Amino acid sequence: VPHPWNFVHDEVGFNFRMPNLNAALACAQLEQLPALLDSKRKIFEEYAAFFDQQEGVHIVKPADGTTANFWLNTIVFDKPEDKESFLGFSNGNKVMTRPIWKLVSSLPMYASCQRDGLEECTYLEDRVVNIPSSPIL
Repeated sequence: VPHPWNFVHDEVGFNFRMPNLNAALACAQLEQLPALLDSKRKIFEEYAAFFDQQEGVHIVKPADGTTANFWLNTIVFDKPEDKESFLGFSNGNKVMTRPIWKLVSSLPMYASCQRDGLEECTYLEDRVVNIPSSPIL
């Protein structure tokens, strides 16, 4: 469903194939993996230094004793309205930020499936934003 920054899926779809071009790209990226991971770690460190100084928003940090790949850099707002304001401002200024994915249970094709209250999930869905994470080598 078209939207400037939300990815909303309104039907079930499957795509399990990997064309040769995608496989070749994956092989080429694997050769550069150490440099890619180093670049992504540096991006995270810059974000962390910035967001550690901000009120009402926190960057998700790796748990102690773990090694992160920093696939996504994620921030969590204290207030849902701040998330929406940030998404509008950043995307309006051509910085591609995205909210966390919609809960599967909220999608129309799964509306009749069994679920519990999902309080923690709903809390996060209302507050989480993924910010740019792609390295430049």
